[in-house]
Amino acid sequence: MVFSFRIEVYIGALLISGSYDLEHYRRLSVVLNSGLGLQHYVTLRSAIIAPIHRPQQAERVSHLLVSRSQMQVVATLTEPAPPPDYPREEMLTRRDVNRVMFFTPNFGIQANYHKRPDLSLEESLDGTTDDFIALSDAHIYPLEGGQPIVRDFVCLGRAHILAAYLAAHHESI
Repeated sequence: MVFSFRIEVYIGALLISGSYDLEHYRRLSVVLNSGLGLQHYVTLRSAIIAPIHRPQQAERVSHLLVSRSQMQVVATLTEPAPPPDYPREEMLTRRDVNRVMFFTPNFGIQANYHKRPDLSLEESLDGTTDDFIALSDAHIYPLEGGQPIVRDFVCLGRAHILAAYLAAHHESI
């Protein structure tokens, strides 16, 4: 069985979208962080690549290799339903939800960041070994202007975070 995700990838001034296929179901953030089957490039099927401010220049390609290390933001557009036996331990762990504003070289991202309640934002970000940080209810603001983009779920490339601050605090879940 193949599990297909439709994703968007933000790299500098490029906006890339396409289908990412997995033979075994995993959350996108788990795949990006574990490197399961990934080397330097992620292969997208039925891809579209365009300058973020010039969508009319979009080019469609059947397969596109995208540099994993250059991904600033990866947004999930559609995600397949997990199989009934998929373990959901990450959903059972208590997390505080914090509204955080992140800055990368090209984007400001305001989103919900889920962290352990006993850690500060700094401790949580400094202590993670994940290459990508999972965020929900994300508002992506291109720093060179343009309309904000709203996505339910994104993975933020940790190596691209230039600055971050708590925008607001929400109730623990």
